[in-house]
Amino acid sequence: MNDAYEAVVSLSLQGPSGQTKDIEAVIDTGYSGFLTLPTALVTELGLPFAYIGRALLANDWVA
Repeated sequence: MNDAYEAVVSLSLQGPSGQTKDIEAVIDTGYSGFLTLPTALVTELGLPFAYIGRALLANDWVA
């Protein structure tokens, strides 16, 4: 659990060249089968984009 009382899981991500990055991800009860990562992290690890999109969240924030 983080400071905002959200459930989190620790993950170690690995890019195609073998570089790794440890992150904490918030567990989303509406999980759709995809992990959303910041653009900077995707670029840093050299990961391919599945797609780029925007979403309207339940609190009216656009992500």
